Amino acid sequence: MFNGIYSNATAIDISSRQHEVIANNLANANTPGFRRTLLAVSSRGNNALQQNGQLNTNLRGSEAVRSYVDFSQATMRETGRPLDVAINGDGFFKIQTDGGPIYTRNGSFQVTDTGELVTMDGLSVMGGGAIQIPIDVALSDIVINDDGTIRGNGQELGRLDIVSFNDPDALIQIGPTRFRAPGGVGEIPSEAVVKQGALESANTSVVSEMIAMIVGMRHLESAQQSLKSISEAIQQFTQLDG
Repeated sequence: MFNGIYSNATAIDISSRQHEVIANNLANANTPGFRRTLLAVSSRGNNALQQNGQLNTNLRGSEAVRSYVDFSQATMRETGRPLDVAINGDGFFKIQTDGGPIYTRNGSFQVTDTGELVTMDGLSVMGGGAIQIPIDVALSDIVINDDGTIRGNGQELGRLDIVSFNDPDALIQIGPTRFRAPGGVGEIPSEAVVKQGALESANTSVVSEMIAMIVGMRHLESAQQSLKSISEAIQQFTQLDG
C-alpha cells in the first residue's frame, strides 16, 4: 500500500518537473543558440528510503535525478546578415561581462556607435580583448572567415574567441543561451568553424516536446487517479478496522 503511495506521489513530482522543463524548451524553440534541457530519471530499488532511522525495504519507483543541458548541434538558418555568426562544432563565443566571461552559441551581434562588436544587449564580444570595427568599414564589407577572423577593407580587424570545455556539463546555465564556467573549469581551444550570415537554431523540436508533454500529462493523470483510489481504499480499511 505505502509502496503504491510513494510510487505515484513520485510520479506526480516527476511529471510536474518534466512539464516545467518542456515548457521552457518550447518557450525558447525560436531562440538562436538555445540548448534544450532534459530530465534524467532513475529507478529506485529496495533499501531506498529511511523512515525513523530504519530502511524501508518496500519502497520502489522512480525519481527525478537531475536536469541537464543537451549540447548537441542544431541546424543553421541563413539570415544573410553580416554580423550573424553560427558555430559548427563544439564551442562557444566568449562574451565579457562585469562579472567575468560568459559563453554562448547565440552569434547575433551588432556594432556600437563607437565601433565595438557587442551582443544584442550590449555585452562585449571577445577576440583577445574587445573587437573594434573602424567607422569607415561598412557592415556589408565585413567578412568573417571559418576560423572567426574578421576582415574589412582588406585588413584584419580581430578574431572571435571561440572556446570549448572538456566537460561542458560542468557549465552553469545563467540564461536561455548563456553559461558561466565555475572555478576550476578552464577553456580549451575549439576546432569548430563558423559560418557568417547564419544563426544556429535551437536544438529542440516543437513536435517532440509536445509529444513528451502529452505523454507526461497522461502519466500525471494516471498517477493522480491511482492516488485517489489508494486514498479511498485506506479510508474504507480505516472505517472497517474501527
